[in-house]
Amino acid sequence: MEDTAYSRLKKQIYKMTTKEVQLNSDIHFLSICKKRQLIPKGLKIKNPLANTQKTQYAENLCKRTSEKLRNHLIHQLYNKKYSIQHKKQYLLQNLREENTCMAKQLEHDLHYFYKKQQRDLFKKKNNKLIRLQQDYHKHLAEKEKWQEKSGIVNISDYKLSDPETSVLSKGLSFCPSTKLDDIGLYSDVEEFFRRMRLKEYFHDKESTETTMDYNNREKKH
Repeated sequence: MEDTAYSRLKKQIYKMTTKEVQLNSDIHFLSICKKRQLIPKGLKIKNPLANTQKTQYAENLCKRTSEKLRNHLIHQLYNKKYSIQHKKQYLLQNLREENTCMAKQLEHDLHYFYKKQQRDLFKKKNNKLIRLQQDYHKHLAEKEKWQEKSGIVNISDYKLSDPETSVLSKGLSFCPSTKLDDIGLYSDVEEFFRRMRLKEYFHDKESTETTMDYNNREKKH
């Protein structure tokens, strides 16, 4: 095999190996997230109704969808990994048939290259996983602390949602009030004023018409 052809093949295989290591590290990271019930920030769906109609159902729906996206991504990464491995093995097999010595040397170099790349990427992913785990525990601690401050003692197995805890913390005598609809109020007031002005404007005409109708009825009798 010529040096130029071998160089191109070597570059292509190294590129595939780099991609394979990246996929392996992503699969490793997401698999641990799945095992620990964690959702990476890039896959976490935020509730678009949080500022208007925040409900526990919407929160759970976003969480379940985020988990499905995470699991789907793991499946897709596995498919890409198998595809790259198949292509790389095909190229190495062709190289073995043409030049066994070159193939063995390349496989030897790839082995150490793969290990080094994997070690570096796994270290980054593990650090990212630690931060994600810390954020998750911090969120749980803040939630428990907030529930303790609210003075609520939950003796049942049912887990209270944030809105439920917020309402119960206001006391058993708390009664939710309806939010004032400013637009509807202004519309009703304007409609009332309009009817009053119309009554005032047509007041004399209505009196005159009523008198004329009464006189006409008297003449007929």
